Amino acid sequence: MMELDVQEDCEPAPKKQRFSMEVLHQEVDQIPVLHDSCDLGQINALFDHYAEGTGGSVGCEQCIAGDSLSRLAKDFGWPDDTNCTYFALCYCMGSKVPNVVTRAEWTRAFCMLRCDTVEKAKRRLLHYQLSLKRNRSVFLNYFNYVFNCINTRALKCIDIHLVQRALIAVVGTHSPFTFSFCHFLNETVYRGLNSDQWRNFLSFSLSIRVDFSNYDINDAWPSIYDEYVDWVRTKKVRIMPQDME
Repeated sequence: MMELDVQEDCEPAPKKQRFSMEVLHQEVDQIPVLHDSCDLGQINALFDHYAEGTGGSVGCEQCIAGDSLSRLAKDFGWPDDTNCTYFALCYCMGSKVPNVVTRAEWTRAFCMLRCDTVEKAKRRLLHYQLSLKRNRSVFLNYFNYVFNCINTRALKCIDIHLVQRALIAVVGTHSPFTFSFCHFLNETVYRGLNSDQWRNFLSFSLSIRVDFSNYDINDAWPSIYDEYVDWVRTKKVRIMPQDME
C-alpha cells in the first residue's frame, strides 16, 4: 500500500514555497537551452539503435517497444513508466499506442525538440515538460493525454496505485490537493479511476478553493470528489494552500 504523508490539524505544517505560474516561468527560463542543430540521419540512426533486435512492429512499420523501450528508458534515466519526462516525450511524439514508438512519432518529436542524441533530448525534455504548464489549456490537454498513456491495456479504469504515481509525477505540488487525494484513495473502496474521474482532478484543482468554500455537492462533479471533500472535512486534513493559476 502506498504511504503518503498528509498533514493534520494537530501537527505543525512544514513550510513550503507557494507555487505560482510566475515561479514556474522562472524555473523554465533558468534551464539552459542550447540552440543545437539536429541531423535527420542521426535521428533515424538513433531510432534504429533502439528498434533493432528487440523492437516490434505496427503493421509493417518498425517500432520501439518491449525490451527496446526498457533500454530507452534506462538510457534516459526513467525509473518506471510513470516518469513525467516519459509522459512529456510521448505527448511530444503524439504517441497513439501506449508503450509503442513508431519511426514517424520518433522523428516528429526529435525534430521538434531539435535533438539527435539522448543527451540533447534529456536537456530539451526537461525544458519542454515544464513549458507545458505555461498555458492552462495546453496543460489540460497534456494531463488528459496522460490517462491514455498509462492505460496500456485500454481498460475502463486504471489501477489506484498507478493513478497515485502518475498524479504525483505529472501534477505534484502544482495542485494543493494531490497528496491528500492520493492518501484518500488508500482509504476508499475504489480500486481504479476512470477517465472522467481522472480528467476532473485538474479541473477540481483549478477551480476549488483549499477550504472548499466554493464546492457545491450539487455541481456535476463525479461522486468521488464529494467523498473526497467529506473525507478531508471529517479527518480534518490540512490542505496546503498553493496557487494554481
